[in-house]
Parts: sequence; C-alpha cells; structure tokens
Amino acid sequence: MSGIRNILLGDQSMTVYKPITKLADSVGKLVAAISNGTDTSSLANQTVKNPSGSAEIKSILNPVTEVDINNVKTTVVADGFVKVSDICQGVPPGAGGVCP
Repeated sequence: MSGIRNILLGDQSMTVYKPITKLADSVGKLVAAISNGTDTSSLANQTVKNPSGSAEIKSILNPVTEVDINNVKTTVVADGFVKVSDICQGVPPGAGGVCP
C-alpha cells in the first residue's frame, strides 16, 4: 500500500502488481486437476530453471501489471486490492485522479 501511496505522491514511478484473483484462479485450477488425477501439463505449460541446479520446473507464470500514476484507479483500486480511503491518507486531493 505504501508503494501505491508513493506513486500518488510522485515519490515512486511504478510498482509491479499481480492480480490476486488471477493467481487464485490458476492455483484453484491446478489443485482441482491434481485432486482429480487429471494431467496438469495444459495448466503448468511453462518452465523455470531451478536456481540450485539445472532442472527445468513446470510452472504457471501469471503476467504482471505495471502500475503507475496513470492506471492506479483502473488496476489496484478497480480490483479491490487497495481502498481509496487507505491509499489517500496524507495524499493531496486529486492526486493521480484517485484521491478525493
């Protein structure tokens, strides 16, 4: 939350956001497939390298969203990740077109 507030104050240019509902959806689908004994290769269809070895680990890589002053309202606020009343504490009215 402080990162979003810093963006509205002009002290930070951006932050990275992964929408919680999209992450939860990916995890839910994966858990359902595993519990049903279904093949997960269509879900975990990307790989990352194990940092302590050479193994490639099957993964679900959800995209990230860059949040800056131009899209605070349409990303983290619209998704309900943060409340306007929380991020606008100590922020001048009108900041980023978000704060009343």
